[in-house]
Amino acid sequence: ENGKIHVSGERNGVMAAIDEIKKIHAFREKFNKNVCTSIPRCQRKFVLGNKGSGIQEILKETGCYVEVPPEEDETDAINVYGEQD
Repeated sequence: ENGKIHVSGERNGVMAAIDEIKKIHAFREKFNKNVCTSIPRCQRKFVLGNKGSGIQEILKETGCYVEVPPEEDETDAINVYGEQD
């Protein structure tokens, strides 16, 4: 929502977690890519599959995460996140 992550716990553990989060973020910023594509709302069901099986298959086969807007959202935009080649 606001782009913030809250970490709590013992000071040393919190500092280690923050360092790890920063490393992961830097790696993803450098090597990951986001592609937005347009798929008509009436065809979302083919991407989603039964109980999300379509999205899970895409993730398993490609390592890419697919973000489909909620059904009530009128946009045709679907985002795909994954590593750049």
